[in-house]
Amino acid sequence: MKKSTKALLLSALVFPGAGHFLLKKYKTGFVLLAILSCASYFVISLMMTKAFELSDQITSGAVALDPVELSAMLSSQTTAGDAQTMSLATTACMVVWVFGLIDCYRLGRQL
Repeated sequence: MKKSTKALLLSALVFPGAGHFLLKKYKTGFVLLAILSCASYFVISLMMTKAFELSDQITSGAVALDPVELSAMLSSQTTAGDAQTMSLATTACMVVWVFGLIDCYRLGRQL
């Protein structure tokens, strides 16, 4: 298997930057990994905060275990700032992943 293909698969299936590490482009790989890690942290942090708030309300008895009511509550609790942060972080993840794939393949073809 060609090095460019192997690097592309690593970046696509493991994490962005893994292929760069294979190609000995450590600085670029670390930058891609750091950006993805930060963006993922924000997404997971927001999701966990919402989950803990909802579980506290369920255990206190303020909210029943009705799926329709829970769904409506989750959608109404999202603030504009949270939605914007989640959207920005998700977009950053996708952009970094696609950039990592394209750059990794390009670098692998040059070697």
